[in-house]
Amino acid sequence: MKDSVANRHIEIKVSEFYAADGLNHWLSCPCCQAAFHFVDGDVCPRCGRSLSLEVYPEETVTETIWYCNSVISLTTMPERGPRIEPVLDSLLAQGLDVYLWLPKVVARTGSTWNGVPKFFDKVHWEFVDDMGPATKLLPALKAGFDTILTADDDHVYGPGWAKGLIDWAEKRPDAALGYRGRRLKKNEGYAGSKCVKNPREPVPVDLITGVRGALYNREFFDPSIFDEWQACPTNDDITIGAHLHRKGVPMLVIPRRCDMAKQKHWSAKPAFKVNRGAVNDSAVRKLYWNL
Repeated sequence: MKDSVANRHIEIKVSEFYAADGLNHWLSCPCCQAAFHFVDGDVCPRCGRSLSLEVYPEETVTETIWYCNSVISLTTMPERGPRIEPVLDSLLAQGLDVYLWLPKVVARTGSTWNGVPKFFDKVHWEFVDDMGPATKLLPALKAGFDTILTADDDHVYGPGWAKGLIDWAEKRPDAALGYRGRRLKKNEGYAGSKCVKNPREPVPVDLITGVRGALYNREFFDPSIFDEWQACPTNDDITIGAHLHRKGVPMLVIPRRCDMAKQKHWSAKPAFKVNRGAVNDSAVRKLYWNL
């Protein structure tokens, strides 16, 4: 298992760092955009990456709070794990730490791990209790990460994938973001929903579909999410979307970056068919419309 880094929650008010010469000097982490005032020389205290010195006039400084706690999070199953190295490589290329959560026993299939592929050591991985597809997100919430980018294990993500989500998160910190989503019809199920993708401007949706990735802030969720997944254990999109819908958190599909042309899907059989049809319809009616 890759050595863990300190997962402490770091908050720094940039305005506290006014220098005597009227300038504000701080270090900007290139991997997570967190700001630090000369902490441990030129190394980010969370990820260990080198930092670049930047100088800003005092009048440009605001009361912004910066966080050094953003990660990419995903899960996989024993049947799929040996095939996901291209996925992990594409995520590592995004410049953020990658966390891979492995269910000890997969409830849907009863399968267990008889060892793990050596290439898993490229990322942070850990055995956890199975929470269905929502295992891509829920352990990361428990770990205390502030900003979580979720990915699927059957999708190779192109250059700029994470940066596109983070850039829009700076503009809309109040919203959950993704590159694809669905609009639901009132009192109807999943089957009648409309797919939304590749908009020119952000478009509101009722749920984000995770195959192209999503970005969530920990503050969007309350502890009930750790029980709600059981109402739809085969579809994390519905579980997460219903939770955010209930809490009034906006969900937006954002424009796709032009440098994501290399993004592609590759086939994987387990659990795909069970995620469709009547199971999803029933879950949407129950979780969204209380029917």
